[in-house]
Amino acid sequence: MKVYESDSHTEKALLIWWKENKFYLAAVIAIIIISIAAVTNMNSHKQKSSLKAASLFYNIVPNLLHEQGDIAIKQTKDLQIQQPSSIYTSMSTFHLVKFYVNNKKYDEATKELYWLIDNSNTEIQAMAKLKLARILIELNQAKKAIEILQNNDIYRAESALITGDALMKEKEIEKAKLSYKKAKDSCNEKTEYELCNLIDMKFSSVNYVSK
Repeated sequence: MKVYESDSHTEKALLIWWKENKFYLAAVIAIIIISIAAVTNMNSHKQKSSLKAASLFYNIVPNLLHEQGDIAIKQTKDLQIQQPSSIYTSMSTFHLVKFYVNNKKYDEATKELYWLIDNSNTEIQAMAKLKLARILIELNQAKKAIEILQNNDIYRAESALITGDALMKEKEIEKAKLSYKKAKDSCNEKTEYELCNLIDMKFSSVNYVSK
């Protein structure tokens, strides 16, 4: 009997609690459902955006190869505006840089590389700095190239190599020698065999010149 009375009291207590809190519970449930729907829609939007970026990228490269530069430039600019953080946008921009360099449009190439430096992740930024520094050296802006490559530690060996080239352009032989030595010490022959050979050649050459 006591058990029955206890159950009865519990049931009454639950009914009272439900009446007092049903609107609150309904609101909480509604918020949970809306949140789930929002996350689902967000993920769906991200997937669609990624597919669109990939589709544009696979059109941009052939357009550049077949000298349809105007179309590829517009497509790349669209990606830069709509999805600046997408890897496909970075890849498209690098291809556009190559297109500009091949057509000797160095000012346009540098603009795209600065865009990559300002809008990409750390590794893409480091890669863009390497390419930008090489172009700046060719444009007789070696000092600016040296500044660009300061603390570019992800590609330490190649950064030191290009810095050495810039210093050679500035006729600073002793500083170039130190930079090539830094490149030599940083280079991993197992994973960067060709780069290490190039560094060895530059290091031997600068030592020969300085004698």
